[in-house]
Amino acid sequence: MKKILILSFFLSISFYFQTKAYADEKFDISTDSTYTVLKNGETQVAQHIKITNKTQFYYTPTYTISLSIKDIKNIKVYNGNEDIPYSITKDEDLTSVEINFKKRIVGLDNINSFYFKFDTDSISKKIGNIWEVNIPGISKPEEFTDYNISLITPNSFGNPSFIKPNKKLNEKNSIYKFTKEEIGESGAYITFGDKQFYKFNISYHISNPNLFPIKTEIALPPTTNYQDITINNISHSPKNVYQDEDGNWLATYSLSPQEKKDIEVTGTIKTNAHPQKQEITLKQRVQYTKQDKYWEVQDPQIQKLAKELKTPKKIYEYVVGKLNYNYEKAIGENERLGAIKSLQNTNDAVCLEFTDLFVAIARAAGIPTRAIEGYAYTQNSKLRPLSLIKDVLHAWPEYYDDVKQTWIMIDPTWGNTTGNMDYFEDLDLEHIVFVIKGKDSSYPVPAGGYKTNPDSKDIEISFAREQDFSIKEIYEVKNDLQNFYLSGFPIEGNIKVTNTGNSILKDKKIDIYSKLEPKIQSLLTGDIPPYGTKNYKLSYKNTPFLTNQEYTVKIIYAQNVLDKSFKVGIVPNNLRIYIGGAIFVTITAALAFALKSRRLFIQKQ
Repeated sequence: MKKILILSFFLSISFYFQTKAYADEKFDISTDSTYTVLKNGETQVAQHIKITNKTQFYYTPTYTISLSIKDIKNIKVYNGNEDIPYSITKDEDLTSVEINFKKRIVGLDNINSFYFKFDTDSISKKIGNIWEVNIPGISKPEEFTDYNISLITPNSFGNPSFIKPNKKLNEKNSIYKFTKEEIGESGAYITFGDKQFYKFNISYHISNPNLFPIKTEIALPPTTNYQDITINNISHSPKNVYQDEDGNWLATYSLSPQEKKDIEVTGTIKTNAHPQKQEITLKQRVQYTKQDKYWEVQDPQIQKLAKELKTPKKIYEYVVGKLNYNYEKAIGENERLGAIKSLQNTNDAVCLEFTDLFVAIARAAGIPTRAIEGYAYTQNSKLRPLSLIKDVLHAWPEYYDDVKQTWIMIDPTWGNTTGNMDYFEDLDLEHIVFVIKGKDSSYPVPAGGYKTNPDSKDIEISFAREQDFSIKEIYEVKNDLQNFYLSGFPIEGNIKVTNTGNSILKDKKIDIYSKLEPKIQSLLTGDIPPYGTKNYKLSYKNTPFLTNQEYTVKIIYAQNVLDKSFKVGIVPNNLRIYIGGAIFVTITAALAFALKSRRLFIQKQ
């Protein structure tokens, strides 16, 4: 992620007058801008700028446009058929174009009208599987009477999946229009493409410093309602991988005394533009409104805010406006404050504080809410920072929407740092979930947090092709039914389902047939992560006491048939052999003894 993309660059205007004056006092300024994106991503920008005199005597000898973009090319400034001279200055962050007018436009209501055009490769970028278009914001919108933008994109881009600011567009021929109020300081962000693909290589370092064996676990990136995961390889196979109540995938390991393991996990990710439906139970609803260490739901201040704000949208807006992102804290000692301390230290917030404050207020308002920690792809660490800096991790909340019947991820941190760009109505394709924290505000630990060397780089994520993402659904079924069961007693065993594929195994049906009662049984596997195993109890009613018969249980799954035969009786076959053998030996010994005794008796006579 070394390449930096300008998500929002700010247009600033400076005026130089014979006497000091402000633009809104002496002039009305209006701008009509057209951004034409070509198939290769190059963007042609054309601005028609009008400066209308509001006084009789003031005029504009120069006009300066400053852009935080470096690759401006093919600049042209003109009025009708006449070119207007300009000069360019560049510093580390800005390219400034100073326009020097040849004519003095003086007089009330007279208009200085001119065109400013340039080409750039920084407005539109192909990012993995999608196209992103970033329209610059305005540093001082109040200086403009009107500021209208038309965006023209090639038909090959298709329809947008995200538009920030969120709005319903009546697009015709791929033309999108924005007003000054919509653009504001944050600009506009449009994504074309409804899915993104990544590949990952994550290292986990676990150890046991004790003199006795221990069990431990690591959190693998899970499939959620926003993303699909494949686990293609785990260098050290875990004992099991299970899915917890929050949906985390936890791989379990046993470590001997003083043992260390360096585990490497590789796989692919598909992020989706819109979440899948995911219902929650009443038990979960209660769980996700509870207080926890960093979510002080019962605190009077939090309760007061919850009663005032009430809705997720208003809570989001409050958090975005209340806290200020601390860039120095993000790269230094990053102590997690929790919700209450965040309110007391509003200038000392990073993503964890934005998240914790939202979660606490939302839970206090009765809204099921959880915290997410993971990875967020960013090309501008100033506008979209990553606060858990060791492995460029990020945190953001999600709340449950009863109308949509699913979890909705939002990002108040980036809403704050991008100048109020909308990260509430829609997120993006660049947030990757590592762990979900709903039951516990501190656990599980996300990938990147399993370190023996604090400076190690343990997360590598890069873009992948769609063909690189391939789900392999494979699983195997075994049973531990015995070969013999005593008649008159219950017949019990287990069916063991192991996910040997690379993705989540969801609700696979297994049918079991037998002449025993019940004759037909069915089970659903539920969710089993890759490398995971689940056991399901299988039981039959007691058979009559004098039963002596062989039965077969037929297990059918995924067009496979597994047969298991066993005997039900009073005495097992092998026990009968042992008893028969014992009887035979006893009788033989008795006969031999009797014969020997008879011979001794005859001899004595």
